[in-house]
Amino acid sequence: MKLFRVLPFLIAATPGFTADPAPEANALHRQLAEARAERFPENVAKDQRTGWYEAKDDGVSRLAERFVEKFPTDSRRWEALGLAATLRRTFSGPAADAERATWAGRQGEMRRQILAAKDAPEDVIASVYLAELRPLFSSGAGAGEQTPDFAAAEKLLAELAARLPTAPSRAYAESTYLKMLLRRDPGAGEAYAQKLVADHNPAIAKIGREKLAALALRRAPLDLKRTAFDGREVDFTNLRGKVVLIDFWATWCVPCMEQMPEIKRLHAKYRDQGLEVIGVTDDIPARDPAAPRGVEKNPAMLQTFLEKEGMPWPQIWDQTPSSERRGPKELLVLFGVSELPTTLLVDRQGRIHSVEGHGGDKLETAIRRLLTP
Repeated sequence: MKLFRVLPFLIAATPGFTADPAPEANALHRQLAEARAERFPENVAKDQRTGWYEAKDDGVSRLAERFVEKFPTDSRRWEALGLAATLRRTFSGPAADAERATWAGRQGEMRRQILAAKDAPEDVIASVYLAELRPLFSSGAGAGEQTPDFAAAEKLLAELAARLPTAPSRAYAESTYLKMLLRRDPGAGEAYAQKLVADHNPAIAKIGREKLAALALRRAPLDLKRTAFDGREVDFTNLRGKVVLIDFWATWCVPCMEQMPEIKRLHAKYRDQGLEVIGVTDDIPARDPAAPRGVEKNPAMLQTFLEKEGMPWPQIWDQTPSSERRGPKELLVLFGVSELPTTLLVDRQGRIHSVEGHGGDKLETAIRRLLTP
């Protein structure tokens, strides 16, 4: 019996012998999962948020790469390889540029390995396509930036559709690309939306239909009536002759509240010249109005917030349960609004003038132009 108790230790000590890696692999995988699950801490200033997330991605990426290198046959290697292949890394110091270039090449190899593998999970394959598309989605957004390669983006989207037609990530990829294309070339964007309508994936076809409906809405004066949460009627046919700013926002949306002082300033400055403001809030109604939780709001809370912030204009807010909500979500879809905040302008004839997010002096310039007789 003593021999059998000692034998495993003798074998483990023999040169060339590899002990069972499961405990070490499990420990490293657990460490990787904990790093991925880490949340932005409350004691870190909001202006440090970007740096915190960059550091998190860097840490997760390095742990993932280590897992793949140490346990190349573990069934969880694809999950780790997908993270290493798609997450950003930070580099500093004199050799940062060279290290960054080396890592970009290494990530490229990882992505090719995933796409060529027959046993890679679909979600990992989809994450690689999104990582390839993301730089194309973010380019061309600012002055002086290079025009994005639309042909390259459409090629990747077509490959993703052919390989993973039902992947949930396709909805994000297609809607993001469609928004970018519409901004650059409305005609091409409309044609692409028509193409999406024919897609066999119902979620993708829905994106195409909704976008075409939003585009059609811009071609005729608005004929829309809603009731604000405080009971005021909002009838766009009665607002003809006015310039209307529709502000899609929410109290929980930090960029929305950062933009709000500008909305208030414009309302005060131009309301006597014919500017009206209508809010569409995407705030979350309380499941129990008597005991709101987290960012939930009940009507009294929203009214108090509006009065405190000096926002006297009507607010459209659907207070039905989230699973049944149609109000703000319906209007977001109806007007083709995909992000908060968005300011939408309607001219004196009732036609939608813009659905672009405005920054700086763009919004005031557009308002002045529409108010000019």
